[in-house]
Amino acid sequence: MKDEKIIFLDIDGVLNSRQSITNAGGQARYRTWPAPYHVKQLNKIIELTNAKVVISSTWRIGKSLSELNHLFILADFKGILVDTTPILDKSDLSIIRGMEIQAWLDIHPDIRRFVILDDDSDMGHLTPYLVQTTFEYGLTEDHVDKVVKILNEGIKK
Repeated sequence: MKDEKIIFLDIDGVLNSRQSITNAGGQARYRTWPAPYHVKQLNKIIELTNAKVVISSTWRIGKSLSELNHLFILADFKGILVDTTPILDKSDLSIIRGMEIQAWLDIHPDIRRFVILDDDSDMGHLTPYLVQTTFEYGLTEDHVDKVVKILNEGIKK
């Protein structure tokens, strides 16, 4: 995975949103499925950066990477899912998503360019890599430029 660019991807609040559910007439499918508009934005990021995706969403719990890949293919995702972040001890209330992402990075020390797409802010020391969406609107065109800049230019320290 050397020199790969990675997107740590949450799903709820990124690939679906209150707006996408409302626009779909509240159809149940869009409560649990990536919305086409948001997937289109993610595909644009992939096209501009050649990044690969690691699922950090709770959607990874109880699903294999193969099952997630199948869901993403059905959602017209054009990129590559390479992995999921580890699930750390959920009984420990001090565990935050940033710790799970860091655990994945510790296993892959050659990864230098990454971004976190999430509607939550529990990233700890990885917050500079977070492009935060909202459950209200999900992943929008406004986020695309930020993500592309981080992946193609890196974080300015």
